This record gives sequence, structure tokens and C-alpha cells, in this order.
Amino acid sequence: MHFGEFTAFSGVRKRQFSIIADEAGLVLETPAAAFLPLVCAHKQLCAALLQSIARTALVHADRIFEFAVLDTKGRILAELLRLSHVGRREGAAIVINPAPTHEALATQTGTTREGVTRALKALAEQKLISARRGEIRILNPRRVRALIEQESGMSAVYETDLSDAF
Repeated sequence: MHFGEFTAFSGVRKRQFSIIADEAGLVLETPAAAFLPLVCAHKQLCAALLQSIARTALVHADRIFEFAVLDTKGRILAELLRLSHVGRREGAAIVINPAPTHEALATQTGTTREGVTRALKALAEQKLISARRGEIRILNPRRVRALIEQESGMSAVYETDLSDAF
């Protein structure tokens, strides 16, 4: 995860970040004056950073578009596909464990906890997902992605290591 590359490239004043880590990681702080020459001097670093920035911009643009065109169930399915990169493959299904709380899904999808509960129940009745405490299974990722693309009229960018599932 990157926090300051947009700020470094834009020339905007330094922004403050608070970092709370769920697991061990590495934090590197580099002043913009040192960061830009470093990136420019190393083609592979520059290419990787540009790719990361472009991917981040696409994902954010997709999310904004989803808020405009998808209903609650569609936004939740899109969020679950985004979360599938931390899931594991079990047959045709992708298992997200630990699953986000209903409150977390509500925050990410612009709805209420109660709305998430209703939507997950409806999605389970449609046999798109199965959910139980701490786990959500996307039963047919290809079908879910096709539904989202049909509803929104776009092909979204989903971070996933399970690309063959789509």
C-alpha cells in the first residue's frame, strides 16, 4: 500500500497520515525532494509506481461509478469481488475468511448495516453467495462479475490473485 506518491508527484503540500496496521509491515518515509529523483533514476521503480497509481485511479473511478449506477446488492457484490484477492479458491467458489463485518461492508458500500444484512440474505437466496459468521463464499465469481458488468455497463478493475476464477 502506498500513501504519499500522489502528494509527491502533485507538488501539493505534505499531508499527514495515521497508519494503523493489522499485521506487521514496513513503513518508509522519504521526502518528496529525494523521492522524485529516486523514481526517475530507476526505470523499473518508475514503471511499477506508475502502474500502481493508474490502478488505484481506476479502482477509485470504478467505485464512484458503482455508487452512481448500482443498487445496494450490486455494490456489495462489487465490494466482495474486490475482497476476493484475500480469499481462497474452493472449487468454483472463492471464500473470504475472515469476512468483513456488516458494518464494514455498509461503510464501504454507502448503505446501512441493516441494508447489508438484507442484501446478503437476498444474494444468498439467489445462490450468488453463502454467508455465515466470519465467512462469505462467492459461489460463482464469473456469474457475479457478469451481473455487475450487466447492471453497470462497464468492466470493472478487481484486485485478485484468482483471475482464472473470472
